[in-house]
Amino acid sequence: MIINVDSDGVVYDLVSLTQELARREYGADFPKPTSWGFENWHITWDQVFALWGIPGVFEHGQPEPWAIDGIKDLLNNDHTVRIVTNKHGLPDPAQAMQETIEFYSFWDLLDDVDIVFSGSYAKEYEADVIIDDKPTLEWAQDGKINLLYNQPWNRDAYNLSVIRVHGWSAVGTAIAVLT
Repeated sequence: MIINVDSDGVVYDLVSLTQELARREYGADFPKPTSWGFENWHITWDQVFALWGIPGVFEHGQPEPWAIDGIKDLLNNDHTVRIVTNKHGLPDPAQAMQETIEFYSFWDLLDDVDIVFSGSYAKEYEADVIIDDKPTLEWAQDGKINLLYNQPWNRDAYNLSVIRVHGWSAVGTAIAVLT
């Protein structure tokens, strides 16, 4: 079974590192975003992209809780795991891609997962199961198992063809029950 997994917000905790960098760069406390943008931070997307251009941003953060174990469990159950992420539009896409590869290498996953850097839209990579946190749900594939990884910024997202999962143990349970 092929499982597409979004990286940022599902495996890689980009938001916590972005919060830390924003505190350092802009000198304020920033709560976890409650929408897809950073409106509650009162900073612009240009400022967020500037933070994401700092060397190491896509390599030195932490994984989402239990994400590494969850990926390894999927692999141990003979699933093909494909990390699908979009780094285009960032200040230095090549740097972001290399750092993403280094992150997965650090966690000893590089030889076991496929990493795909999509041009703009992960839907072009068909899979049996898709796991993402983007609230627009445009990533969902018809007739497939679509899992919305619960995050504060996607709490208002709802669609009958998408199942919300709360953490990596729920991901494993949903895949086991639905396949």
